[in-house]
Amino acid sequence: MTANLTGQFTISGWQEEPKFQNDAGHKVSYADIKQTYTGDIEGSSVVQYLLCYTSATHALFTGFEVITTTVDNVESTLTISHTGEFSAGVASSTFIVVENTGTGAFANATGQGHLVPAKREAQNLKSNLINDV
Repeated sequence: MTANLTGQFTISGWQEEPKFQNDAGHKVSYADIKQTYTGDIEGSSVVQYLLCYTSATHALFTGFEVITTTVDNVESTLTISHTGEFSAGVASSTFIVVENTGTGAFANATGQGHLVPAKREAQNLKSNLINDV
Protein backbone atom coordinates (compact mmCIF):
# COMPACT_ATOMS: atom_id res chain seq x y z
CA MET A 1 0.00 0.00 0.00
CA THR A 2 1.29 3.46 -0.90
CA ALA A 3 0.19 6.46 1.12
CA ASN A 4 0.99 10.11 0.52
CA LEU A 5 0.97 11.68 3.96
CA THR A 6 0.86 15.38 4.71
CA GLY A 7 0.61 17.21 7.98
CA GLN A 8 2.16 19.73 10.29
CA PHE A 9 4.45 19.52 13.26
CA THR A 10 5.13 21.91 16.08
CA ILE A 11 8.36 21.90 18.08
CA SER A 12 7.43 21.44 21.75
CA GLY A 13 10.96 21.21 23.15
CA TRP A 14 14.51 22.02 22.03
CA GLN A 15 17.66 21.38 24.07
CA GLU A 16 20.88 22.19 22.23
CA GLU A 17 24.40 21.60 23.52
CA PRO A 18 27.45 23.03 21.74
CA LYS A 19 30.26 20.50 21.27
CA PHE A 20 32.68 22.85 19.48
CA GLN A 21 32.77 26.59 18.92
CA ASN A 22 35.35 29.08 17.68
CA ASP A 23 35.67 32.87 17.46
CA ALA A 24 34.84 32.84 13.73
CA GLY A 25 31.26 31.73 14.43
CA HIS A 26 31.65 28.08 13.47
CA LYS A 27 29.84 25.81 15.91
CA VAL A 28 28.95 22.11 16.08
CA SER A 29 26.01 21.29 18.34
CA TYR A 30 23.89 18.35 19.40
CA ALA A 31 20.12 18.95 19.72
CA ASP A 32 17.46 16.89 21.48
CA ILE A 33 14.03 17.92 20.14
CA LYS A 34 10.41 17.00 20.88
CA GLN A 35 7.64 17.57 18.32
CA THR A 36 3.87 17.17 18.05
CA TYR A 37 2.26 16.07 14.75
CA THR A 38 -1.20 16.83 13.35
CA GLY A 39 -2.70 15.89 10.00
CA ASP A 40 -2.38 12.45 8.42
CA ILE A 41 -0.09 11.47 11.30
CA GLU A 42 -1.34 12.42 14.78
CA GLY A 43 1.26 11.89 17.47
CA SER A 44 4.63 12.95 18.79
CA SER A 45 8.29 12.47 18.05
CA VAL A 46 11.76 12.70 19.48
CA VAL A 47 14.54 13.99 17.24
CA GLN A 48 18.31 13.88 17.64
CA TYR A 49 20.19 16.31 15.38
CA LEU A 50 23.86 17.08 14.87
CA LEU A 51 24.16 20.66 13.59
CA CYS A 52 27.10 22.44 11.96
CA TYR A 53 26.69 26.22 12.08
CA THR A 54 28.65 28.19 9.51
CA SER A 55 27.26 31.43 10.98
CA ALA A 56 24.65 32.48 13.55
CA THR A 57 21.93 32.27 10.86
CA HIS A 58 23.01 29.22 8.82
CA ALA A 59 23.52 25.56 9.69
CA LEU A 60 23.54 22.14 8.08
CA PHE A 61 22.05 19.26 10.07
CA THR A 62 21.58 15.52 10.03
CA GLY A 63 19.84 13.20 12.44
CA PHE A 64 17.17 10.70 13.29
CA GLU A 65 13.54 11.09 14.35
CA VAL A 66 11.26 8.50 15.93
CA ILE A 67 7.57 9.27 15.39
CA THR A 68 5.03 7.61 17.70
CA THR A 69 1.37 7.45 16.71
CA THR A 70 -1.65 5.21 17.19
CA VAL A 71 -3.17 3.48 14.15
CA ASP A 72 -6.30 1.34 14.64
CA ASN A 73 -5.72 1.35 18.42
CA VAL A 74 -2.17 -0.01 17.97
CA GLU A 75 0.84 2.10 18.97
CA SER A 76 3.07 2.43 15.92
CA THR A 77 6.52 3.95 15.46
CA LEU A 78 8.47 5.09 12.44
CA THR A 79 12.14 6.15 12.33
CA ILE A 80 13.28 8.62 9.69
CA SER A 81 16.74 9.93 8.79
CA HIS A 82 16.97 13.70 8.07
CA THR A 83 19.44 15.78 6.07
CA GLY A 84 18.72 19.47 6.03
CA GLU A 85 19.58 23.12 6.24
CA PHE A 86 18.66 26.00 8.54
CA SER A 87 18.91 29.43 6.95
CA ALA A 88 17.57 32.84 8.03
CA GLY A 89 15.28 31.29 10.66
CA VAL A 90 13.74 28.59 8.45
CA ALA A 91 14.59 24.88 8.41
CA SER A 92 14.03 22.49 5.51
CA SER A 93 15.05 18.87 5.07
CA THR A 94 14.67 15.72 3.07
CA PHE A 95 14.28 12.40 4.82
CA ILE A 96 14.09 8.67 4.26
CA VAL A 97 12.36 6.02 6.32
CA VAL A 98 14.94 3.81 8.03
CA GLU A 99 13.93 0.33 6.89
CA ASN A 100 13.26 -2.40 9.47
CA THR A 101 12.71 0.11 12.31
CA GLY A 102 8.93 0.56 12.11
CA THR A 103 6.46 -1.07 14.46
CA GLY A 104 2.70 -1.65 14.36
CA ALA A 105 1.17 -0.10 11.25
CA PHE A 106 4.66 0.93 10.05
CA ALA A 107 6.36 -2.46 10.53
CA ASN A 108 7.39 -2.76 6.85
CA ALA A 109 7.39 0.90 5.88
CA THR A 110 9.80 2.46 3.40
CA GLY A 111 9.70 5.85 1.75
CA GLN A 112 10.97 9.37 1.63
CA GLY A 113 9.75 12.91 2.01
CA HIS A 114 10.63 16.48 2.80
CA LEU A 115 9.85 19.21 5.25
CA VAL A 116 8.47 22.29 3.56
CA PRO A 117 9.32 25.61 5.22
CA ALA A 118 6.30 27.46 6.56
CA LYS A 119 5.89 31.05 7.62
CA ARG A 120 3.79 30.02 10.63
CA GLU A 121 4.92 28.34 13.82
CA ALA A 122 4.04 24.87 12.49
CA GLN A 123 6.14 23.28 9.74
CA ASN A 124 4.64 21.29 6.88
CA LEU A 125 5.51 17.64 6.27
CA LYS A 126 5.06 15.91 2.91
CA SER A 127 5.98 12.29 2.43
CA ASN A 128 5.46 9.27 0.24
CA LEU A 129 5.20 6.30 2.56
CA ILE A 130 5.10 2.74 1.26
CA ASN A 131 3.96 0.14 3.77
CA ASP A 132 4.17 -3.44 2.50
CA VAL A 133 2.13 -5.23 5.12
